[in-house]
Amino acid sequence: MTKIPPPIVYLDQCHWITLARAQFARHKIPSPDELAAADFILKATGNGQIRLPLSGAHMIETAKAGNSPRRHQLADTMLSAYENWYMSNPVIVRGGELARALAQQDTSLDRDQVFNQRPGTPFGNDTPYVCSDQTLPPQMQHLVDELSWRYAWADVLRSDTYEATEWAAALEVIQGWVWTHQELLAYLRLHPTKRDLRVVAAARTLDDLQQELAAAAHQVGLNIDELEQRLHSGNLVEFFQQLPFVGRVMEITHLRLRNPQDVWVDNDLIDLLFLSCAAAYADFVVAEKKATHLLRQAVPRTSSGATVFATLSDLCRGLDF
Repeated sequence: MTKIPPPIVYLDQCHWITLARAQFARHKIPSPDELAAADFILKATGNGQIRLPLSGAHMIETAKAGNSPRRHQLADTMLSAYENWYMSNPVIVRGGELARALAQQDTSLDRDQVFNQRPGTPFGNDTPYVCSDQTLPPQMQHLVDELSWRYAWADVLRSDTYEATEWAAALEVIQGWVWTHQELLAYLRLHPTKRDLRVVAAARTLDDLQQELAAAAHQVGLNIDELEQRLHSGNLVEFFQQLPFVGRVMEITHLRLRNPQDVWVDNDLIDLLFLSCAAAYADFVVAEKKATHLLRQAVPRTSSGATVFATLSDLCRGLDF
C-alpha cells in the first residue's frame, strides 16, 4: 500500500511570526485559539504529520527584519520546523507551466517540482554544492552537499541583510511593477467603458511573462509563427486559465482591477507570486485576510489547488487529524 505523504502547508510570513511568538513570546499572541493552534502545528510538524516549506519570500522578508532578537527567534523557529522542505522559485514554476502549455501537454507541474527537499530550490538552482574531495563515497558526498546547503540556508535566515545599495536597486524594480499596476487601475477608473477586464488582466500578465515566454518557446522548439498560433490576442485568457499558478495570478489581477478603490503596494509583488504559486500546488495555504479573500475568489476560474485559510486555528480545524 502506498503511504500518503503528509500535507504541505504554506504559511505566509505573518503566521511564521505567530509560531515564533508561541515559542519565544507567548504573551504577544492575544488569541487563545491562535496560541493553541500554533502549539498544535509545531507539534504536528515535529511529529512529521505536516510539512512547512520555506521559500525565497520567507528569506527576503526575514532579511528585511534587520538583526534584532526577534529576527533570530523567527529564524530559529523556521529552522526548527521546516525539516528541509522548500518551495520552488515562482519564476521557475511559471516558466515550467508555460513550456508545458506551449508543448500542448498537461500544464500542471509534478508537485515534486514545486515542493521538495533539494536545498537550491528556493533560489531557482537545483545544482548541488560540489565538494573538492572527489574521493568521498557517493553517500558521503551527498551528505556533504546537503549539510553545506543547510548551513548556508541557516546563515541566510539568521544573519543575512541587504546592503543599502542592493535594497535600493530591488526596491526600484518592485516600485516600477507597482506603478505599472496602479497606473493601469487609475486609467480604468478615469476612462470607464464597457471592456472585458479579464482580457486586460491577461494582457498585463503577458507583459510580465515576456522573458519566460521566450525561454519556454525556445525550450520546446517553437518559432515566432508557431508561437503566435498557440498564444495570441484571441486566446490569452483561455491559455493562461489552464495554468495552475499563472492562471491564479491573472485572475487575482482581474479581481483587483474590478475594484477602483484598490491600491497596489510594494508587498503585493511577493504576495501575488508566492501565495499564488503555493495555492496552486500545496494542500493548504494560510495567508493574510486580503490575500485569503482574493485566492478564494479566484478558485472558480482556476484549477484545483490548496484550501486557503486566514488563521492558524482555521487551518487546524481543516486538518484531518
